[in-house]
Amino acid sequence: MSILIKSYLGLTLLLLFSVSLSAFGEGDSGHPCKLLKSGLHIENWHYHPGDNPAWAEPKFDYSEWRVSGSVRLDELSSRWTGIGWFRTELEVDPCFADSLLGLILFQSGASEIYLNGKLIKRLGQPSADPEQEKIYVQRLPVPVAFEFKDTGKHILAIRYSNHNPHYATFMYLGYGFSAWIYDYDLAFSHFMGEFEMASRHQMFFTGLALAFCLLAVLIYFYPPRQKQYLLFAMLCLGLAGISFAPIQMGVTHSRGMSLFLMYLMKISLVTVSIFNLWFLLEQLYNRVPRGFKYFALVGVFLLLPAYFLPRYIYYFYAMATLTIAIVILIKAALQKRPAVWIIGIGHLMFILFSLYQMLLDLTLLPNIIPNYFLYYLYGIIVILISEAVYLASQFSSMHLGLQAQLEEVKKLSARTLEQERRAKEQEMNRKLMQQEIDFQKKELEKTDELERALNQLEHAHRELRAAQSQLVQSEKMASLGMLVAGVAHEINTPVGAINSINNTLTRAVAKMHEIVDYHCLGECDLSDKLKKYLNAIDNANRVIATGSDRVTDIVRRLRSFARLDEAELKSADVNEGIEDTLTLVHHELKHGIEVLCDFGKIPEIACFPGQLNQVFLNLIINARQAIYGEGKMEIATYLEDGMVVIRISDNGCGIKPEIMDKIFDPGFTTKGVGIGTGLGLSICYQIIEAHHGNIEVDSRPGEGTTFTIRLPVDLDKKLENT
Repeated sequence: MSILIKSYLGLTLLLLFSVSLSAFGEGDSGHPCKLLKSGLHIENWHYHPGDNPAWAEPKFDYSEWRVSGSVRLDELSSRWTGIGWFRTELEVDPCFADSLLGLILFQSGASEIYLNGKLIKRLGQPSADPEQEKIYVQRLPVPVAFEFKDTGKHILAIRYSNHNPHYATFMYLGYGFSAWIYDYDLAFSHFMGEFEMASRHQMFFTGLALAFCLLAVLIYFYPPRQKQYLLFAMLCLGLAGISFAPIQMGVTHSRGMSLFLMYLMKISLVTVSIFNLWFLLEQLYNRVPRGFKYFALVGVFLLLPAYFLPRYIYYFYAMATLTIAIVILIKAALQKRPAVWIIGIGHLMFILFSLYQMLLDLTLLPNIIPNYFLYYLYGIIVILISEAVYLASQFSSMHLGLQAQLEEVKKLSARTLEQERRAKEQEMNRKLMQQEIDFQKKELEKTDELERALNQLEHAHRELRAAQSQLVQSEKMASLGMLVAGVAHEINTPVGAINSINNTLTRAVAKMHEIVDYHCLGECDLSDKLKKYLNAIDNANRVIATGSDRVTDIVRRLRSFARLDEAELKSADVNEGIEDTLTLVHHELKHGIEVLCDFGKIPEIACFPGQLNQVFLNLIINARQAIYGEGKMEIATYLEDGMVVIRISDNGCGIKPEIMDKIFDPGFTTKGVGIGTGLGLSICYQIIEAHHGNIEVDSRPGEGTTFTIRLPVDLDKKLENT
């Protein structure tokens, strides 16, 4: 224990010593040339809002411009328009002539730097248009090289734009810029030192936290799983974010990346706050009080608007967490919890460094070490080591306890070994009998499984046969449709020719009537004979016209029935589809079958017209085949409860009650071998089901059968919902 205490004290003294060394530097003389070693702050700027390229010219008179001691735009907010120019006059000492100098511009915005009217550097893209402005964030001292060719007075002009003051305030960058002049070599060396220091700190502290996180995760997944390792891993992950984000913000120039890093730092602050308390409560008390859940919930809610809330809110949340941690540690120390001093020292150091860092960032305390802003990182090292040592001590205690328990188990094992041997013999006999019973049960279960598998296979085979049969029937219907369409097309051509020549012949006969009436007025016998012949030709023409119209109507309905271009879902008239189907099977119905149609006023429905025509064809053919000799068939359509209803009835032989539940099964037929395939009603059922409708049958032997189909009007919406 004393070695650990000495190690912590030594580490603390080493950190304080390393910090104190950077607080001392070489004193600077008052001579101007030596003054540039520590930097010359440029003040007394002349300011004018707006944008004019002529304002960069050295001879431009800017005496009427407003004088500002600094370039903080919050002081100029009443006149700030998003872009403006700043000019100042530099009196150059002879010692600066032909010397390479470095201008450092700390800013959050976009700027162009002009020396004596010449552009020497552009940081970002300043513009009067907020859409064209490109923000350039500079926090590290990156020098811009320039030199004075002669002594005397020189004009330094800066064109600066910033249309987003909220971003600058949000990022604590200052709303404006600050200009310094250094010796370039010293400034560049200082910049490289700052950059290398930031990179080393980032790699070391972030890498250390991630290494502890990975180690804790690996230990957590190694059984037995213990929650404290996962909590410690999340704490390390949050500490890695705290060490990475602020350092990375110091080297990035991108506005978007700066916002993301600020968001990451706030998330990490909340993560460290929650999981640090959770870790302490689990380790010291093995329970989490109810109040902690509400505290954690507040932290979670703070993450939602993290892009908009200022940073100090998260600092206050972290300070509250640290205060609660101190109370928990003091209470545990008073209760003499084991090894609480290990984790207490680490938290104490972390709290001191973190509180100082937060108060420093909020400008509530002075910075005792200029240009040094990484105090809290050393607290991260201490808390990581202390909590790791605490977990190791807990693991060691648990290991010693397990060893003691193992020794006790060995003693008990020696006493009960004989009893266990006898009990094992009895258990062995019992297990043998149980194995025999289990074997028989498994055999029965396998038999049942085989029977179920056989039934499933048979059912799948039936479904496959039905699908194959439906595919064959669909191909047949498609072939029939193509054949019908082809025949209709072929017939349409000669019928058109007949109609055309009939029209010509009719007009010619009419002309002949006029000629006969005009030239045969005195020859009654000749006139009567010619008129008789011409009337016969007229009658023939009317018969030809009537037949042509009939053939044309049949061709139109055949082509409508084929519907080869309606394989996709579309709007169609059910009444028209039924009429087309009746036209196709007219030759089957014209001898002895009376067809009564009662078509109601129904809307067009979304459907697959070709498939519905197949249903109508199958049902009408079945009704015809059920009628022996003469009979009657009734077809009616109407709208009922938002559904289109089609009812097809016949007065045929009917269906027997014992086979009513089989008529829609694939392969079932009552027409005998070689007559029916047993697929017609099965296909009808599947087509109506695909249309989200239903088909019902009502039949009485010797009286007839009625099939009732109900189809939804909005099938397209139902298919979209599914």
